[in-house]
Amino acid sequence: ADLIAFTHREFSGFEHDDHVRIMLRREGKRLDQVTVRVRSVESRAACNFKAKVGVDFQAIDEVLEFPPGTRALTFRVSLCMATAAWSPPKHFEVELVEVVSGHASLGGPTIAQWGVKDPRQFPVVRVHILEENRFPLNIPEERLVS
Repeated sequence: ADLIAFTHREFSGFEHDDHVRIMLRREGKRLDQVTVRVRSVESRAACNFKAKVGVDFQAIDEVLEFPPGTRALTFRVSLCMATAAWSPPKHFEVELVEVVSGHASLGGPTIAQWGVKDPRQFPVVRVHILEENRFPLNIPEERLVS
């Protein structure tokens, strides 16, 4: 059976972009079609920098198709328009939930969290939404003069 996995543990996109790209890889003989289900969710990490569904990114729950012979597949998660104010980097998660059809299994990488019982039994990656302008470089000129 083939192995379907994320290409990295973490992905990132800039806040002003309308999406972030996530890539899956397929290892094995790649003889048959395989479909897998992915979804984006708010982070389960205990921190203040979680991205919110509908505010920072759009939730997806999609079935993706690997045609025979395909080694990699890229999909998008839409990012929401940012406010004009500076904000720290935020993050959300994308889960590789299940093999819908075909002969394949799910593989890593996946993120782990110390001291958190996570009942998910499938690969999960973190997606960072980055600020284009680093603080304090984006302070308007009129505010810098006092």
